[in-house]
Parts: sequence; structure tokens; C-alpha cells
Amino acid sequence: MQFDDVKKAIEREEIELWFQPIVSLSDLNISGFEGLVRWRHPSEGVLGPGSFIEHALSDDLCEAFNELVILQAIRFAQRTAAWPQVKVSINFTANDLLESKIPARIQTHLATHDVSAKKIAIEITESDTISYTETESVFNELSQMGISLSVDDFGTGYASLTHVKHIPLSTLKIDRSFVLAMEECSEDYLIVENACNLGNSLHVDVIAEGIERAEQLDILKLFDCTHGQGFYFSPAVPGDEAVEMLANRNQFAVPQAEKPVSGPKAEVRLETSLESMEEIINCSDCQSQLGLGMLEFVPLSVFLKSANGRFVWSNSYHRLISLTNNAVYNPAARDIHPIEEAQSFRADDLRVTSTGEALIGRREPCTVANGRRAELVTTKIPIYNSDGLIVGILGFCNDDDTASTLAVLHETGDAEDQSSDAVCELNRVA
Repeated sequence: MQFDDVKKAIEREEIELWFQPIVSLSDLNISGFEGLVRWRHPSEGVLGPGSFIEHALSDDLCEAFNELVILQAIRFAQRTAAWPQVKVSINFTANDLLESKIPARIQTHLATHDVSAKKIAIEITESDTISYTETESVFNELSQMGISLSVDDFGTGYASLTHVKHIPLSTLKIDRSFVLAMEECSEDYLIVENACNLGNSLHVDVIAEGIERAEQLDILKLFDCTHGQGFYFSPAVPGDEAVEMLANRNQFAVPQAEKPVSGPKAEVRLETSLESMEEIINCSDCQSQLGLGMLEFVPLSVFLKSANGRFVWSNSYHRLISLTNNAVYNPAARDIHPIEEAQSFRADDLRVTSTGEALIGRREPCTVANGRRAELVTTKIPIYNSDGLIVGILGFCNDDDTASTLAVLHETGDAEDQSSDAVCELNRVA
């Protein structure tokens, strides 16, 4: 498209914001929308930003273009005032914020449309170095207004970690390229996991872009990623459709991912209010209730995992790889299996802790001691505390060269003699 065509499109407001929902991964409610520009061309239909953004961001048009984006975002925020928790995000570079007096423009439109600054979020993109001595006051001004700030496409830009240090952030956004590749590429998997860990450590939200499959969603939940967006939920839609989306559902259906083989209802209930399975190491009563004193009857492995899928204890894995128990099963430990196997095991963990259903006798090829391939037969059972919350997983497994092991567990029911604490017996079956 020619420069003059783009200029006229801005003047006529043919360039408009469409809105892609941002979803809370804990309850699948819509928590916000990202405004993405589209050109509703009179003869060529709806065009993506690639056909016009270069001209729109040129020195001659940038100010008018930014003004239009701000205006349309705040209009949409006004239309969604009935949902005060739903934010509207718009994208700017740090230099845009400095050179275009954007904070003042936003403040003016907020006042004109009677919209709270808490409804607006700014996603900061940056590919070049910037002077934080010049922009720090702008970031602070926006934050003090109540506007949320986030680093967009985290992990790809020149100064992503520097942004984290200098900007009063409320959110990190993981670039879609990492999310799309994390199932196939161990490096991308680690980047996504560590970005989630960084966000959690900084006490900021983490939004994963580019979610397209239920399996990606499962992995992100295991990483405690707080929010997501992508075609799995919805593409960007016009403002009317976005408002209708909020009015009609505001919650996306729980994904029906394929479930592993499941058995009879089985669970372990502890007479304690511990919040994390890490505490079980120092809880002798809990160990007794779990039947861990009978480990000599288990031919291969018994293990405990926290509710987020982290190993906290095992009777055998550390010996298999010649490492101490503490070295392998500290709170930050990863699965010892190859990355694709670890992902599968973690997806099983998530299903157990999210549904409360035990996984009984799951058969799956995997790598065991000395790199040997075997078929593991695994059972995983949810562990509840006295408040009825799932705090971890009791698991045990055998490979195809060992005897099978079954768990005889207390099952919930109406019998008068059943108590709230489950007794777990691990029996060797030839």
C-alpha cells in the first residue's frame, strides 16, 4: 500500500483495533484483551498490519496512528466497563512513550470517556537499546496513573532482562515462537519454563502467547503460567464480537484433552493442613499414613510429587543415576527422563491434580537406568490435606522386568466405618 492510502485510512478510521482475549489459566475466564490493528479496506477487505504498519509508524504518520490506537482502546474499555477486571492492552515501544507524549494523551482520553486507568495495560516492545534515564519517569508516571505495564515478546528483544530491571512491571509476555516450539525443542521448553519461574519469583503475571493446542495449555499450567492467549481460545475479533464474547460466556470450555487410562476411585487423605508436599519430609505422621514404611515391598520405585509436578522424594531414582536424594529431589528439580518423556509424565500429573482422578496402571515406554528402554507401569494417586485440597501425588512404578505392584487404597463411600484418613498399603504381587 502507498503512503497516501495509509494516511487516508488513518484519517477515516478505516484502521481499527480488533481484540484477542487474554485468558486466566486458573479458571479460563477472560481477564483482558490485546488490541491488534487491522485495516478494513473498502475494496480489499480486512488487511493485517503487514500491509500498512511500516507507513503507519513512519515519522509523518506515527503520531496520528498512535492517537487513533489510544482512542479506540479507551472506547473499547468504556464499552467493557461492566467487567472492571478486564483490561485492554495496547502496544508501544519505549521510544514511542517518550517522544509522542503518550501518557498525557492517554490521560486526556481517559478523562473524556470516564474510564479508569486500571482498565488499560501497555505492552512495551523494544528491539534496540534505549535510555532508561530518559524513560524511567515515563514508566513511573504510567504506573502511578494505575496503568499496567508489561514486556511484550519476552525473550526475543535486545533488552528484555534490562526491561525487567528498570520498568515497574505487572506482566511478562512470553513470545509465541517459544510456546509453539516447546513441545519439540528442549531449549524452547526450558525458556518457557524459566520465564514462568522468573515471573513467579517477581510476583508478576505471565502471559503465554500463541497457544494453539490443549497439550500446550497442559504444559503451561504445570509451569504455573498465569495467563494465555492464542487461537486455541480465539483469534482477534472486532469490538462488537469481543463484547458479545464477554456477555455470553466470559469463560472458555474446559479443554477435553485425552485422558490416560484410569482405574477405580482412589485417593489418600491426610489428617493435616500442610499446603505443600515438601512438608511431608518432616512429617512422620504423614509418612505413616502414606504407608512409606513398607517400601521394602516395592521392586522399583515409590515417589512423591508436589501439586505442580515436582519430585520431592523417591526411594530409588537417585540411586539409579548415582546422585544423592537432595541433589535430585530438591524443590527445583526436573524430571530425570528425556524432555519428551518428562512432558508426558507432567501432563499426567496435571490431570491427576486437576481432576482428582487416580491414574492406575498407565503403560508407557520410557528410559530407565543406564539409558535402557523399558515399559513403565505407573500409578499416580492424588493426596488431599485435611482441608480437602490436593497437595501432591503419591506414585509408584515398575518396568517390564519387575513384578507388578498394586495400591490397595481406602475408597471414599458411605460405609460408617470409613474414616477421613486413607490407609495406603503397597503390596507386592508376583
